[in-house]
Amino acid sequence: MSEPRPDDLIYGAMLNDEPLIEDNVLIRIIGKPLSQLPSEEWVGGDYAYQLPAYYWVLRAMINKGSVNITGEEVVNELTKYLHK
Repeated sequence: MSEPRPDDLIYGAMLNDEPLIEDNVLIRIIGKPLSQLPSEEWVGGDYAYQLPAYYWVLRAMINKGSVNITGEEVVNELTKYLHK
């Protein structure tokens, strides 16, 4: 997986969405008017992360190529995005 967007996590990886929803990682947003949804990286067309931090954690893991990341690496991912 190259992008940690919520819809890609479900559709690209062919994962069962129930554990991610039951564990409060993702929420379904199907049927909500687009005007009520923020235009952010962690909000997809059908799913969104419960906490925006999940997006940045996954992004840090992808860029490092490891699940062993630090809080500082997550903050660095966010900082790079904010300074674009």
